[in-house]
Amino acid sequence: MKKILNLLLMGILAAGLVTCGGEDPEPVLKELTQSYWQAVFRGHIQEAYGMLSDSSRASVTPQEFSESMRFVPFDGEGSNELKEAFAEKAKLTILGIEAKRKEATVHVILLVPTLAALQASLQAQLDSGEIEVEDEAAWMLREMTTALEENRLPTQELRLKMTWVLADDRWRLVF
Repeated sequence: MKKILNLLLMGILAAGLVTCGGEDPEPVLKELTQSYWQAVFRGHIQEAYGMLSDSSRASVTPQEFSESMRFVPFDGEGSNELKEAFAEKAKLTILGIEAKRKEATVHVILLVPTLAALQASLQAQLDSGEIEVEDEAAWMLREMTTALEENRLPTQELRLKMTWVLADDRWRLVF
């Protein structure tokens, strides 16, 4: 019984150190940054939106956030395969983390496939009558997914600084 009480006391003390800033925040920030971008890449916008700070959520609606963070321009039937293929090809590199007491900056590079150029090309083919298909949206989704899977798309490099703030013992992203 005494051993259990000692373990419980050690757990309480350890939790106190975490909330008092006794733990290195870099591993937590690295994990949060990776989770955030995977949610965005896969189109799990509500999950990513939930990671925002209270002030960010007060200033941007879920709809505005969704529109600004959309890498895959499709929703609905068949879009999940495209989102998964996109997420598999998109790469995140964390260059560094500068953490202070209740604020941190995470420097990242995103290397993402450029779907917009392919989408424009496919749309031009449809508009010209060069290709006739019954379901244009489904055809476009298949073509884009195949191009991703076969590594036929150029990539774009995005360098970003992400600001995280510690509020109520949780790191939240400033958007």
